Amino acid sequence: MMDEALVEKLNRGYVCPPDAGPAWREASEYGIDMSLVEDALSRTPEERLEQHQRVLNQLLMLKEGAAEDFHHQALVLRLKQHAVKFVVVGGVCGFLHGASLVTLDLDVCCPFSIENLKRINRAISDLHPYHRLTPEKLPFELTGDLASRLKNLYLQTDLGPLDCLSEIAGIGNYNAVFERSVPYKSAHGELRILSLEALIAAKKTIGRDRDLMTIKLLRAIKEKKEGRKT
Repeated sequence: MMDEALVEKLNRGYVCPPDAGPAWREASEYGIDMSLVEDALSRTPEERLEQHQRVLNQLLMLKEGAAEDFHHQALVLRLKQHAVKFVVVGGVCGFLHGASLVTLDLDVCCPFSIENLKRINRAISDLHPYHRLTPEKLPFELTGDLASRLKNLYLQTDLGPLDCLSEIAGIGNYNAVFERSVPYKSAHGELRILSLEALIAAKKTIGRDRDLMTIKLLRAIKEKKEGRKT
């Protein structure tokens, strides 16, 4: 059984370690997920390239399609196959709307009901998932006690990082996020992704420098798409 302090850390998200230097803290405040940087620094250059390629392949599967037997190689398709309730948010959502920013993690908003968490667990259990925000890299082992106390999940898997969030800043909980989502017809069926307007609103609420930079790109994409309709 995890103690309250550890569960709070799992739910809170990344916090700079006490020995972090000013440049590291500045990068975190800018909006860079430094937990991903820490993970990258623990890998060899070859391993980093392999991870980048795996993530790129997953994005291309959504855009271009792949054979049925490749479904197990994409996190978002695994979630879909196991009937997980989720909406794609964050960088992958921006990519699907047309943004060119590189993203390595899959962010989804989902209900944290015990049944939905069990479905997430079944979808990724063979990918050696672990809580990447814990120094000991604790394996993700879903229990009834833990499920009842979780609000967010920040995981690392064999297919890359997966962040499951119960709420999105500026939007609200899963139900509110779903209301402001739109269907995205991928090569493997329909997904729900946060609308461009809602993604901009979420970035504006967070308000970090990186988010404000991303807003400029998302607004340009929105303007371009609206121009095509006129």
